[in-house]
Amino acid sequence: MVLAKSILLVILISLTGWTFAFSQSIEFEHSGVSEREAADIEQLLNRYSKENAKQLSDRILLLYRERGYFDAVIDRFSLMKSKKITKMNLLMNEGKSYSFGKSRLKNSDIIGEESLGDFEGENISKELIRNEAVKMSTELAERGYPLSKVIVNSVILHSESEHEVVLEFDLEAGELIEIDSVLFRGNENTNPRFLLNEMQFNKGMKYSITGFDRRLSSLNRLGYISNAKQLGISSGLNGSKALIVNLEESSANRMQGIIGYIPESSGGSDGYFTGSLDFGFGNLFGSGRRLQAKWSKEDRNTEELKLSYEEPYPFDLNLKLGLGFSQLVQDSSYLKRNSEVRVKIPFSINLTLFGESARENISARSFAQEEYGLVDHSIYLVTGGFTYDDRDFPANPLKGFYYETSVSTALRKESGKKGEGGRRVSLIAEYYIGITNRSIISLNIHAFNVRTDDGKVPFSDLFRVGGATSLRGYRENQFRGASVGWANIEYRLITGKISRLFVFTDIGFISDRQQEGDISRYSYGAGIRTSTAVGQIGIDFGIGEGDSFSNGKIHLSLNGAF
Repeated sequence: MVLAKSILLVILISLTGWTFAFSQSIEFEHSGVSEREAADIEQLLNRYSKENAKQLSDRILLLYRERGYFDAVIDRFSLMKSKKITKMNLLMNEGKSYSFGKSRLKNSDIIGEESLGDFEGENISKELIRNEAVKMSTELAERGYPLSKVIVNSVILHSESEHEVVLEFDLEAGELIEIDSVLFRGNENTNPRFLLNEMQFNKGMKYSITGFDRRLSSLNRLGYISNAKQLGISSGLNGSKALIVNLEESSANRMQGIIGYIPESSGGSDGYFTGSLDFGFGNLFGSGRRLQAKWSKEDRNTEELKLSYEEPYPFDLNLKLGLGFSQLVQDSSYLKRNSEVRVKIPFSINLTLFGESARENISARSFAQEEYGLVDHSIYLVTGGFTYDDRDFPANPLKGFYYETSVSTALRKESGKKGEGGRRVSLIAEYYIGITNRSIISLNIHAFNVRTDDGKVPFSDLFRVGGATSLRGYRENQFRGASVGWANIEYRLITGKISRLFVFTDIGFISDRQQEGDISRYSYGAGIRTSTAVGQIGIDFGIGEGDSFSNGKIHLSLNGAF
């Protein structure tokens, strides 16, 4: 015979307030519960008084039922009392232990029974039931029903022989929430339209907690927006829904300076300073427009200038247009000028596609013509690639991954000669692994390769490696190669929003079969990034392969806002 009972779940409320003025001893005879659970029951017995005897018995039975002993009864509950001693005796008959059977869903039009956890045969657990209800409520919220309710409508006890509990979850989905607008709080300078474009927001989007959290993370990656968080959803008189977002805004203008010192060489050459100045305007007119100007000096006779501009979402199109110009004066070897046009297309919150068309003009000096056989020429480049970025805070990430790769097709033309083809490939990967709340491992990998149809890569087209942003402990752009790669491995201790201490190892590989062949180099050292009134100050001290401590290189940087 099948016996079916329906009982409501009740959460056990802790008992307080009972005290005693006499000593007592407790004898508790039981089976089927753990020592810890038995100790919980003895704690209840310690609170016994004549007035609460019935209530205490009910609480003990409830505790058993919450653990799957639905047939439990108290066989004996006796009390012997003298002037100074009270002796209590409790004998439980737990009965059979029930386990979970196959659960059911009621009103499951939105999510199916496949969403139910498979805990058939497991011991009864109030915590497991609560977790299952929370999981289904979260799934409903992710499908656009954040106001949903999940009710454990009944617990059905099947026959004495099966001793199974079948849970029935009643789902009340509530109203489907579609977001019609976003209200920003804290954006004093930034145009809301730009923020909406950056979030990839469209009117009528189905609401999802994690979905909109991911969209807000794209704002945090801008550099001048931080702590973008959802505050709630408001309803208009016409039933429209608006997501309320709070954020913090800081200056989008940056100035970065790097100073390096190259000590006196063993050959008697005097030491000298290298460095760079980088000015960036990241939010012109509050619309996300970017303008950047960078000047650098890598040695006594080499200077480089770079200019770039980016126009985001022209005419509300889902793309960003950019222009760039650079000029490199390479000591007495050559002059290189580059102009480019770039298009970025945000494909998703984390993924961006890009394409680029560029032209390089190289004017060779007489020294380079004689020493390297370099001649005046032009290179036309067409590039395609993508970036993926899910770092939590690019300026000082605690977790996340960044990846960028591109492939370029090149046509090299010399005056009076037929053009020759070539290819360039680049790869950048950054991975940040959390160790503790404030310490991480940072692994950065860079790889670049250039090839030409005739197998000869001009000196001016070689990639440059060395210095503060690649191989620390070496001079700026000390090495050149047609194929280069390096890895930066750091253990970081995060001390503030943009501050950290770290130790590092840099490993590099340079290949130039036309000149020096293949070489590898490593370095090691330590550094600091710290926040000051004038901005972030950075110090890196690196020791190259075979160098002594006194020959180590110091790289100083200042990254300030204005």
